[in-house]
Amino acid sequence: MRKHFLRFLAVMLLVCCGALVFTACDKKNPDGPETTTYTLTYLANGGEGDKIVENHAEGESVTLKPADTFTRADYTFTKWKDGETEYDAGASFTMPARNVTLSAQWQQNAPSGGGDGGGGSTVVPTKYTVSLNVTGGGRYQ
Repeated sequence: MRKHFLRFLAVMLLVCCGALVFTACDKKNPDGPETTTYTLTYLANGGEGDKIVENHAEGESVTLKPADTFTRADYTFTKWKDGETEYDAGASFTMPARNVTLSAQWQQNAPSGGGDGGGGSTVVPTKYTVSLNVTGGGRYQ
């Protein structure tokens, strides 16, 4: 009788230990603790296109979006800008422990000089002053 009781006790101990091990496992994230992510947002800043929002972990290396991500008539994309810091399109960016918003920066294109597509030159208007002296007794019509 005592032998059966000890066997029963050993089996129960194994069952309880197994239950504790399986309960302690994180079923939502089997690879370990959750990683905090931050948003990287791209804005057109006067250009055409919807904002883009990505999630990245702190320290993650991110390749910034290319120059043609947004468009703007008569303007050329120059840089991405986060406050005072500027970044080239396609540059490598290390995600900080905060949300980041990058705004497209634009430079207005030079006006074209004519319709022939040859680049032409800028037309400068000329101003003339005309004086008219009428002598004699006739009437001017």
